[in-house]
Amino acid sequence: MGASLGALLMAFTHNALAESSADTIPETSVHLIGNYGFILDNRETNCMLHSKVGDQEISIALDMSSPCYWVRSEADEIIDYPYPDAGITHTLLVAGTALDWDDQKKQYQKLPTDQYCTERLQGLVISNSAIHTSASSIEAPNCIGQSIDEKVFYGVAHDEDIQPQLTLDEPPVEASLFDTIKQTFKGFFSSEPDTK
Repeated sequence: MGASLGALLMAFTHNALAESSADTIPETSVHLIGNYGFILDNRETNCMLHSKVGDQEISIALDMSSPCYWVRSEADEIIDYPYPDAGITHTLLVAGTALDWDDQKKQYQKLPTDQYCTERLQGLVISNSAIHTSASSIEAPNCIGQSIDEKVFYGVAHDEDIQPQLTLDEPPVEASLFDTIKQTFKGFFSSEPDTK
């Protein structure tokens, strides 16, 4: 998957806030957070989330049907909350499974009728030691470009049933030049893994 992951990272696309439909959602969309690269993949029946951190790679089948998208603000920025009290550096949401409401019901629920809307949300949480996803999606209608209350992110980040998907070998902080050189030399002269 390494070569395809690199190719997908090069094919960066994002969701447009203009009129949208399931056909306008990209097959893949990328979000970079520090040392992390996340690819939201809509080429399968269910949404897939791929990530690569250093030499570690994961693929997670999300509990939602394609196409999915990152939950973004009205300014077209991916919404991301930290929760230091819980050791969480990033909390993001993915929306998926097309909403099958007619325009009248959307209007009644104050949802736009000219946007692609979904019925489910699933959380992605990053701590200093692991990448986690919500155990399952929750029912919460959303449309592209529609913001979501911060309480939803808080609930995801503090969920006791959140599932660790990848335990990280090292924290996702940018290493200083000195630390990088030190780790490189340590790798040349030691066959034992770094226990830092």
